[in-house]
Amino acid sequence: MSEEAIERRSADQSAEDPSAEAQALIAFLERIEDLAVSTGNGTQQMNIEALQELVASKPEQAASACRHLVGRARARTGTWHAFAQLAVVIAALYDLVFDDDTLTEWVETDLDTAGITVRQPEVIPPERESEPQDKEPIPFSVPFDRVEAGDVYPFLVAFSHRAQGMGPERLAELKELRGRFAVTFEVSDSDAREVWEVPEIRSYAEQLCDQMPYLPYYFKPQDSGSLFMWLACLAPISACSEGWLDLDDDDVVTVAVWSMYATRMLAEALGDDPDEVCVAVFAPLPSPFTARITSLVEELPEDFGHGR
Repeated sequence: MSEEAIERRSADQSAEDPSAEAQALIAFLERIEDLAVSTGNGTQQMNIEALQELVASKPEQAASACRHLVGRARARTGTWHAFAQLAVVIAALYDLVFDDDTLTEWVETDLDTAGITVRQPEVIPPERESEPQDKEPIPFSVPFDRVEAGDVYPFLVAFSHRAQGMGPERLAELKELRGRFAVTFEVSDSDAREVWEVPEIRSYAEQLCDQMPYLPYYFKPQDSGSLFMWLACLAPISACSEGWLDLDDDDVVTVAVWSMYATRMLAEALGDDPDEVCVAVFAPLPSPFTARITSLVEELPEDFGHGR
């Protein structure tokens, strides 16, 4: 059966009684559409990091999307060249994330056979003045006596979010703090322990997580130190070592899932893009692990976390 026939049959099935696979593909393509921003003259811009995160979290749908897009391009329907170009980009990101060029080779071969030449997309550097990481970072040093007292009040004043009673000005202020937070704990120079090994600091981090599990929203992008300290303090000591975190540990996975979920919820509450936020916040972690966490977060029930 030809690819065109397969595509027609898939379209007919989707129109009558879409299968779970067809529904997943439709949802995947809709998420890609949400990432695209029209710039006029028939062109679009897309956040490549967010698209890479999407591909990493949905590899099967990424492969299905490539087959679908190549089929549309071969049929010369609609903006077929854009379909071909998007298929090439998705396949390249798949190769980058999973170190597997099978999809890239298939897309390139199929397009070449169809006589379709794809113009490589133009990479436009982001406007630096609008990027959160260009804003002045906010150092937040916590004295050890405050740690011992379990006093998290300064954090609550600076970063706490409560849905009720929050005016638009306060919400805008919190959004402005995104990506600017760098926390340090003051410990004695004579203490040879790592920060995440100190019981008082671990307890303090647990209190922060109870009050503000979304705190990673404020972490400085690409800052592995803040994210590592956060996860290491909340995970069992046995899962941590200097500069290393056991990503196969169930408790580490649980902490990461809860942190990403809470971060996404805050981003949505502040009118921010949760996908873009999580790409930045969790960038220091390996892509396969982030993809796993993202997938687990997406599987959580809608009422997960209510009342916490």
